[in-house]
Amino acid sequence: MEPFAQDYDAAAAEFGPPAIFLLTHEQTWRLMPDLTRDGWVRLERTPERDLGHGHLRDHSTGFVTRVYTTGKSLMEDHPRASVTWFESAEASAQAYAALGRPPLLRKGP
Repeated sequence: MEPFAQDYDAAAAEFGPPAIFLLTHEQTWRLMPDLTRDGWVRLERTPERDLGHGHLRDHSTGFVTRVYTTGKSLMEDHPRASVTWFESAEASAQAYAALGRPPLLRKGP
């Protein structure tokens, strides 16, 4: 798995409440507070700690970005995107590389 952007991000992943992280252009995981808050509000319950690596696909553009979460349920029923989960960071990275540049997946949600 790629490193975290800063010690803060690593501490949030290890010790914090369930959260969402996106892979930056520098290939580091950064906490996404707005996505995390949106997931907590949409879920209407406390999410369980459940680690996952996936691809977050925007419904309108098909653009795909890699996602790491410490609470998979935070991504449930997202109104603008869908997630495909992978068994490992390595599997996610390989599937992402196969998408090409830019990483687009035109299938429906």
